[in-house]
Amino acid sequence: MKNLLSIILVLFVAMQAQAQINEKLLQMEQKLTDGTLSEAEMYVQYGDLMFEYYGIDIAKTQHYFNEAIAFAKKNKNVESEARILTDMGYIHFMLKNNDSVLFFLDKSLKLLEGKEFYNEECANYEVRGMYFSRLYDHENAINAYLKALEACEKDKEQRVRNKQPIDRCLISKVKVLSNIGDIYSQTFNYEKTIEYYLETIKVMDDNPNVDFGRLQYQLRGALGGHYMYAKQYDKALPLLENAYKLTKAKEDNSALVYALGRLSKYYRDVKNFPKALQYAKEAIEIAEKTKLPRLIDNAERSLIKVYGEMKDYKTALYYAERLLPRIEDSNLGALREMYRNMGMFYAGVGNIDKSAEFFDKYDDVISKMSDANLQNALQEAKVKYEVEQKEQEHQAEISRHKTRQAIFIGGLLMAALLLTLLIYLLRLRNRRNSELAEMNATKDKFFNIISHDLKNPAIAQRNALQLLLSNSENWNTELLTKYYSELLKSADSQVALLYNLLNWAQVQTGRMPYLPAPFDLIDALQTDIVIIQNMAEQKGITFNIDIPQKAIVTGDDNMLTIVIRNLLTNAVKFTNAGGSVSLNISQNCISISDTGIGMTEEQQQNLFHIDKKRSRLGTSGEQGSGLGLIVCKELVEKHGSTLHIESVEGKGSKFWFEISP
Repeated sequence: MKNLLSIILVLFVAMQAQAQINEKLLQMEQKLTDGTLSEAEMYVQYGDLMFEYYGIDIAKTQHYFNEAIAFAKKNKNVESEARILTDMGYIHFMLKNNDSVLFFLDKSLKLLEGKEFYNEECANYEVRGMYFSRLYDHENAINAYLKALEACEKDKEQRVRNKQPIDRCLISKVKVLSNIGDIYSQTFNYEKTIEYYLETIKVMDDNPNVDFGRLQYQLRGALGGHYMYAKQYDKALPLLENAYKLTKAKEDNSALVYALGRLSKYYRDVKNFPKALQYAKEAIEIAEKTKLPRLIDNAERSLIKVYGEMKDYKTALYYAERLLPRIEDSNLGALREMYRNMGMFYAGVGNIDKSAEFFDKYDDVISKMSDANLQNALQEAKVKYEVEQKEQEHQAEISRHKTRQAIFIGGLLMAALLLTLLIYLLRLRNRRNSELAEMNATKDKFFNIISHDLKNPAIAQRNALQLLLSNSENWNTELLTKYYSELLKSADSQVALLYNLLNWAQVQTGRMPYLPAPFDLIDALQTDIVIIQNMAEQKGITFNIDIPQKAIVTGDDNMLTIVIRNLLTNAVKFTNAGGSVSLNISQNCISISDTGIGMTEEQQQNLFHIDKKRSRLGTSGEQGSGLGLIVCKELVEKHGSTLHIESVEGKGSKFWFEISP
C-alpha cells in the first residue's frame, strides 16, 4: 500500500511539472501572436520555442523554425536568418542527426559570405568544431575552431569600434580555446593542451570584470590536472588550490567534488597520503550532500585509489565492494579499472582465488571493449558515409548546370580513374592471394605445433588417471602425492599454453585493443611480482628486483604486463634450483635476466619463427610451446619498440626492451 501511494505521488508530481511546462509553452506561443514583441524579441521567442520543443516534439521545432525563417526573409534580416539556421544545425547536433547538421550550417554560412556578421560566423564554426570532434575528425574540428577564433576576434574589433560591450566575444573565445585544448588532450598531446589552457586563463585574468562563470575554476582545475600528467607538480598545485578556493566560494558542490578529487590525486602522486586521504574524504562528504550518484561514485573512486596506494587493501576492498554494484554493465571503462584494482587488492590480502577471479573479469572486459570499439568504428564510418552521401547529392544538383563539354571531360577522367582502379584491384587481388597462401601455410604449421603440445600432456594425464584408477587400492599417500604433483604440473603447462594461444589469437585478429595512456608500470606489476616470487621460492631460485618506486610510461598497461609476466615466467622455468632471476627497470628500459640453461645461436635465430620447433622442457620438466615469446615480441612491437635477446648456452639469458616515458 505504501509503495502504491509513493507511485501515485510521483505520478502526481510529474503531471504537475508537465502542466507547468505546457502552461509556459502556451504563454510563449501567445506572445508571438499578440503583437507586443519587437522584431528582435520575435527572433528570440522563435529561438526559445525551437529549443524548448526539440526534446518534446520535433515537429513543433520544425514548425517554429519555418515560421522564423519566413519572418526573417519577410524583413530581409540576413543575420537573423543565418542565426536561425545555425540554431537548427545545433539542435540536430544535440539530437545526433549527424547527416543534417552540416546541411543547416552550410546554408547559414552561405548567407554570411561577404557580410560582417562575425558573431554569427563564430557561432557557426563553433558548432562545426563540436560536430567534427564528436566524429573524432580532429583535424577538421581544430580547423573549424581556429576559424571560430578568427571570426570572434573580428567581432571584438568591430564592437570596440562601435563602442559596444565585448563580454560575449571574450566568453566565446575562452570556450573555443578550451575546446581546442580538449581535442589535443584526447589525442594525448598534453603540451598543446597546456598551451591552449594557459591562453584561456590569460584571457580570463586580463578581463577580471567579465563573468566567465564556471569556466574560471573548471579550466584552472583542468590545467592543473594536465600539469600532473606532465609531472610538473610545482605548476600543478597552485592551480589546483586556486580552482578549489574559487569553487568553494561559488558553493558549486558538483565542481567542488572534482576539485577535491584532483587535489587528492596530486597528494597521492607525491606520496603525501594523509593529505590525499583528507581531500578524498572531504570529497565524499560534499558528494553525499548533493545526493547525486555520479558525484558519490567519483568521490569513492578517489578514496579507493588512496587506500590502494597506502596498501590498506582491506579498507580499499570495503569501498570497492560497495561501489562495484553501482557501476552499470555498459560502463566498460569503469569496470575495467575496478576489476583490475580489486584483483590487486585481493592479492595484497593474500586471497589468490578472489584475485584470479577479478583478473579473469578484467580480461573479459578488455575483450568487450575491443568489440565495442569495433562497433563504434563501424558507426562512425556509417555516419561519415551518410554525410558524404548528403554532400554528393548536393554536388549532383550543382553538376547538372555544367556544360556538355565539362561532362564529357569528366566522363573521360572517370573512365581513366576506373581503369586505374581496375588495374590496382587486380594487383591487390594477386598480392592478397599470395598473402593468403602464406598465411594458410603458417596456420597449418601453427596448428601442428599446438595440437602436438596440447595432445601429449592430455594423453599423459589420461594415462596417469587410468593407472591411478585401476590400481587405486595399492597406492600409498606418498606415491599418490607424487602423481598428483605431476598431474598438476602437466595441467599448469596446458593452462599456460592456452593463455598464450588466446593472447596470440587476439593479437592476430585485432581483438586485443591497443589503448596507450600514461600509467605507473610499477603499480601495474605489483600482483605479478608477488606471483613470480612465489614461483621462484617453490623452485629454490633467488628473485632479484631492482625497480624504482614509480615508473610512468606511455603504453597499453594490459599488453606490457602480459609481456613482463611471460618473460619472468620463462626465466623461472629455464633456471635450475640455486640460480637467480632478475627484474630491472631503469628509466625507459625493462630487462629480465636469469642464470639458467641459456640458448644456442640456432635456438635464438628460430625463437620467433612460428614454423620452427622451439618448445623445450623447463629445468623441472615444465612443458612449453615457445608461443609466449612470439606474443611478447608482437606486443612490444605494437609500442614501437624491439625485444632484444642476449643468451649463452649454459650461462643464462637476458631479454630487454625500451618503452616511451
